[in-house]
Amino acid sequence: MFPTAHFGLGTLMFFVSILVGVPMELGIFVVIGSILPDIDFFLLDRKHFHRKCLIHTPIFWLFMIAVLSLTPLAIVGLFTAIGVFSHLILDTFDWGIMWLYPFDKKLIGGTLRKTIGKEKNFMGHYFSNKVFLLADMILVIFSVFIWAFILA
Repeated sequence: MFPTAHFGLGTLMFFVSILVGVPMELGIFVVIGSILPDIDFFLLDRKHFHRKCLIHTPIFWLFMIAVLSLTPLAIVGLFTAIGVFSHLILDTFDWGIMWLYPFDKKLIGGTLRKTIGKEKNFMGHYFSNKVFLLADMILVIFSVFIWAFILA
């Protein structure tokens, strides 16, 4: 999905966590986690497909969470993990991710990938798909209203 959808879903989960009594300082890590896997997009050159990067695999994040669980930051790791796995689940729908890495490097999921078959035109195909575009817009609109409510 596009980063705005990840941010929107992270914001929605952040808001729900506040409603159930989670301190805002802790809940914000859901939002951070929801966009964290896309850091690889900025670290790679444009020739590489960032969904096939280690940072877009569940095994990487399970390892990171396990390491954090051994520190006083374990609770931060838990809330970050909620956001990260929401990111990975959303990415499964549009292009797919390597859920079984390192055992299998095949992308699992991927409605858009199956319809166009090439990694080069993700943006054009994503924004021409009414379902993904609508989902993205709804998440963005909700997140704008949520942040306006929280910051007011």
